[in-house]
Amino acid sequence: MAMNKSLLGLIIAAIVAIIGYLIYKFFFSKDSNSTNNAAGLAGGTVAANAIKPPVVTTPESNTAEFGSIYRNGFDMNQQETLTNGTALSQRTNNPGALFWDNTTKWQGMNETLTLKNGIIYFDTFDYGVRAQLMTLKNYSKKHGIKTLNELTARYAPVGSGGHETNNPIAYANILSSYIGIGVNDTFNLDSNRELLAAIGYFIHRVEAGYFWLPRTKYNEWSTKV
Repeated sequence: MAMNKSLLGLIIAAIVAIIGYLIYKFFFSKDSNSTNNAAGLAGGTVAANAIKPPVVTTPESNTAEFGSIYRNGFDMNQQETLTNGTALSQRTNNPGALFWDNTTKWQGMNETLTLKNGIIYFDTFDYGVRAQLMTLKNYSKKHGIKTLNELTARYAPVGSGGHETNNPIAYANILSSYIGIGVNDTFNLDSNRELLAAIGYFIHRVEAGYFWLPRTKYNEWSTKV
């Protein structure tokens, strides 16, 4: 009888353990995996106050965290973390990583360094932001560019600046994931200055690999160019 009671106790304990495992598996581990996947898509471990690229399930999704930029501009309550790094675009005060076309005399351009290196060197980052946003605005105004796919095909074509690995399609999808508009959604950067500021801001992040200029600087210059 004692053996039967012990065996029964072991069976009950095993059943309780199995039930507990199933409860954890179906009700708790899913949330944990979702959190880990989001961190991975955002580039690994991310500081609590850092701006993180939202997950976009399809290229045409318009539901990402920054989707409201398309209509309302930046949410200035969203914290941003700026980094003082060593990226070429920061060292040259050229957040858009613009290469010189051997023609345009940009305000604030250091011609000696620019001629020597190809990439434009600006005396201050304000001149760099101005040139970047003027370039993007003119994509719509002068060249009829109206989608992210069209924009990146001109902004970062394969082979530009000696970078044979440029992938304009991937570039467009990165911007789409940050801003929350589809790569083929249409816009006019000459009339939509909120979106102009947003695209310039996130291009500067892509080019450097980190944010080093505040959103306010892009909001300021988007209304001046």
